[in-house]
Amino acid sequence: MKITLDDVSDYLEQFHKYDGYAMSLCVWHDDHSPSMVIYPSGYHCKSCDAKGSLSKLYSHISGHPVQETKKVYNPSAF
Repeated sequence: MKITLDDVSDYLEQFHKYDGYAMSLCVWHDDHSPSMVIYPSGYHCKSCDAKGSLSKLYSHISGHPVQETKKVYNPSAF
């Protein structure tokens, strides 16, 4: 399952989407001003330096684990 900015938006406080990224309050520390930048490839908090993938963020805020899909080379497919 590929996690998108829209998937995490409902779980984050003061979420605001911009062109290509979003900002919100950080879920990893007591935040009072949006300091977490969320990109399509992951997130980074400018205050506490927390960072990771959108899958990790989604799992933390939603309580639903996300299984990463891995590409498997299948030579018989060619």
